[in-house]
Amino acid sequence: MKKRILFSLVIFMLIFTVGAVIKTSAGTGESGSGWSWGGTEDDTIGGLIGSIDGNETGAGWISMNSLNCDSDENGITDIGNYPNCPVGLAVSSYGVNIPAGDGNVTGMAWSSNLGWIDFDSSLCNSQYVAISCVPPSGSAGVVRSGNNLNGWVRIVSIAEATVSGNSGGWEGWISMNGTAQDSSPYGVTISGNSLSGYAWSDELGWVDFSRASITTTDILKICSDNCDNGGGTPLTGNVSFTESETRDLRACYNSSSVCDDATGDVTSDPGTAWAETPNPDDAVSLSGGNPNVLTATAAGSEDVSVTYSSGNTSFTANVTGICSYNLCDESTSYQCSVRSGTDPCPTDNCSDTGTPETCYPPDYNWREVSP
Repeated sequence: MKKRILFSLVIFMLIFTVGAVIKTSAGTGESGSGWSWGGTEDDTIGGLIGSIDGNETGAGWISMNSLNCDSDENGITDIGNYPNCPVGLAVSSYGVNIPAGDGNVTGMAWSSNLGWIDFDSSLCNSQYVAISCVPPSGSAGVVRSGNNLNGWVRIVSIAEATVSGNSGGWEGWISMNGTAQDSSPYGVTISGNSLSGYAWSDELGWVDFSRASITTTDILKICSDNCDNGGGTPLTGNVSFTESETRDLRACYNSSSVCDDATGDVTSDPGTAWAETPNPDDAVSLSGGNPNVLTATAAGSEDVSVTYSSGNTSFTANVTGICSYNLCDESTSYQCSVRSGTDPCPTDNCSDTGTPETCYPPDYNWREVSP
């Protein structure tokens, strides 16, 4: 009987919230893909334990990305992607973005039974209104920490119903990690690009994430020395050089946002194109080898770019010139000597560098002498 009540409440909630408008933006821009499953078999309505046959109560199938059922991103669900996809229906673009490293998980998933599921705490009371945005413990939203997903997600339809008091006392929170009643830990973890483990809702039970995954997108970047140089920042924007300085450049095409992955070195790949563009000067030269050696040849600024596959990235090399000047002061023992420096050079303050002791400190040891 309890499951029948739950099933009826789910249907009521969908009817009550059908007019809710949520802004979503996803598709290829979001890394989450596949499905999670939150369903309990109800044998009172024909459900068979151990099978997913449409006679389940709970959250049902939870899609992590609209591309699951709309691979061509034309806004119409496709045939043949997944057996659970409807065909020929309008679908909005949505998705969950899981960062490649530590950081906040953002975006929305879609439940076949309950509608939007919010992974982004900033959306509460901005894109939808709830009586409270505070979870039972900790902080709202989900954070990736190492290979663990920690925090809380929220079923939007239930959260919205709390405002009018029509949620039946439910709050709609789903915990991504914690301790079960038998004191055993639970949670959703990441291994490679695959998700596994369970989240828990006090109101709906377990949610299985083993059918969800992360889709990585390769990024083209220019790294100094090696594609794995210890996690250095790729060369972008304005990069400073000194005249005559050389630097090994690598074109790296992999999923990392920094230079910490040795795979995907396309520096000398036949499909890779390097270019120098005066901006406004001809300040550097490239060897075109592997690595591609940049030499700062003259003072000025020049753009360096690389193209591979459908990617392009660039930086501006700002070269400071080297100059020489004559100096005579305490640091030179008051000898006129040649010094080197970077532009702009100081003005010469002496000229006779070939003769020792050509400049002297001021003599302040003076006294008045009687006539």
